[in-house]
Amino acid sequence: MTEAIRMRLWRLPVLGRLRLHAGCSRFARGLSLTYKVGIPVTQCLTLATRLADLPELDRDLPYCLQAMNEGQSIANVLSQATVLPSNFSSLVRAGEEAGKLDALLEWVARFYEAEFEDNLERLLSILQPLLIGLMGGLVGLLLLATISIVGALLFLPVAALGPLAEYLGPIPFGG
Repeated sequence: MTEAIRMRLWRLPVLGRLRLHAGCSRFARGLSLTYKVGIPVTQCLTLATRLADLPELDRDLPYCLQAMNEGQSIANVLSQATVLPSNFSSLVRAGEEAGKLDALLEWVARFYEAEFEDNLERLLSILQPLLIGLMGGLVGLLLLATISIVGALLFLPVAALGPLAEYLGPIPFGG
């Protein structure tokens, strides 16, 4: 699938929200795990961004790294990322101030996973009746095709008698 088609699909409200919540979950989990093991924050951001698979976040990464090198906090850096929701950076700020950033990032990852699952269930609840209707339509079409074929086979012999009836002429009945 080309990148242009993929980006158009992601702009659809439900699919875009699914992608965003899945990406935020992966980003938060990756940031949490790498931060927990003691990797430098700039490398944590780079690794988590790759893990998130959000092209918008990839585009924002150089600016985020530059801001980190200038001494800004992680929450301030993440608030500059255009793709991340505003509550993401607010929660990171709370985790930084409490000194439990890795635990809070883990909680954020679980939160966005739950949001992803809720949105996926909503999408499936919309698609399920549509797919059932489509399958019903296909079964009806197959039934109609089968009936028309059987009907044609049943009435073909009668239609074949037409020329014979013309040749023999009218059949006299009793009399």
